[in-house]
Amino acid sequence: MRITNNILSSNLLSNLQKSSNKMIDLQNNISTGEAISKPSDDPSKITAILGLKTNITSMEQWKDNASQALDYMSSVESVTANMTSMLQRLRGLAVQGSNQTNSPEDLGEIKKEADQIIEQLGVMANSQVGSRYIFSGTNTDTAPWPGTGLWTGNTESLSVELGANVSFDISINGQQLFGVNSATGVSDFFTALNNFSTALNNGDYAAVGNSISDLDSLLSSFIDGRAELGAKISRVETINNNLETSIINAQTNLSNLRDTDLAAAIVDYNSTMNTYRAALSVGAQIIQPSLVDFLR
Repeated sequence: MRITNNILSSNLLSNLQKSSNKMIDLQNNISTGEAISKPSDDPSKITAILGLKTNITSMEQWKDNASQALDYMSSVESVTANMTSMLQRLRGLAVQGSNQTNSPEDLGEIKKEADQIIEQLGVMANSQVGSRYIFSGTNTDTAPWPGTGLWTGNTESLSVELGANVSFDISINGQQLFGVNSATGVSDFFTALNNFSTALNNGDYAAVGNSISDLDSLLSSFIDGRAELGAKISRVETINNNLETSIINAQTNLSNLRDTDLAAAIVDYNSTMNTYRAALSVGAQIIQPSLVDFLR
């Protein structure tokens, strides 16, 4: 077969195009840091890469949920801790007030402090984290104690998603905490506090003494609620730590599958560049003869 200059030129251009395309691919790999950016780059790995990306996105969302859950539950725990301290102070006042050596004036002074604490406990019973009432169950946009003395919350769980098919309850049960009668909505909590204040007001030493056991019962409810909440916080912390480790491992696996080996890519790029330049040099020799060269 006769090899014409056109055939030589066509072969040259084809090879130059291949080298040019390879250099472009290598430039993209080096500049993006990714050896596989589209399915055609490596069909056998792309499925695993897409699966890892999906898993990482899901785990990052669960981790965000866990962080928000920890912030929420820590705030709730802080509120219940303060309320526990205030109940303990009320118990101390009850013990002090039950002593019959106290004069009516002494009881009056004890009542002043007790009423201030009771009023503040009423305020804290409607505590919010952000815009959510924390003792309302899932009725987070409704104050659980609107001033009627009757609880308006529910016992449904306030949950967040912390994994595939893992829904975690981050709420504290307001009904149990305040000893709410499910039929009437009346709570042992406010009944006991009101009885204590009334006993102090009436100078009824026996009734003040009886308030001690009532306050002990309230303290027991709050301690139980805080213990349950603490266990939840501990579990979410564990989940959060596990998710962080899993995300790092998945990112490492993704990097191994997808990322460019920069050293190898740079060497390959330089080799291809040298080949490209050599081809250009050879091509210059092929197309050099012209009509002028034959007329010399």
